[in-house]
Amino acid sequence: MTNHSTASSRNNIVTNDYDTVANPNRCEAIRNEHVSSQNNIVVNETHTVTSQNGCMTIRNEYVSSQNDTVANEIH
Repeated sequence: MTNHSTASSRNNIVTNDYDTVANPNRCEAIRNEHVSSQNNIVVNETHTVTSQNGCMTIRNEYVSSQNDTVANEIH
């Protein structure tokens, strides 16, 4: 279990970029939570590669902004 939580800012650029490779026969859970901003740019990207016989759970929660640009991408 990998937890990335509470990335926030005001008038700044926040970039959360998590690249995860899951090994075979392994369960991995990734949670990115509470990415918020005001008057700025927020980029939240999760890149995931899962090998055979592995289960992957990805959760992106609470991506919010006001008067800014928000990009939320899952590859």
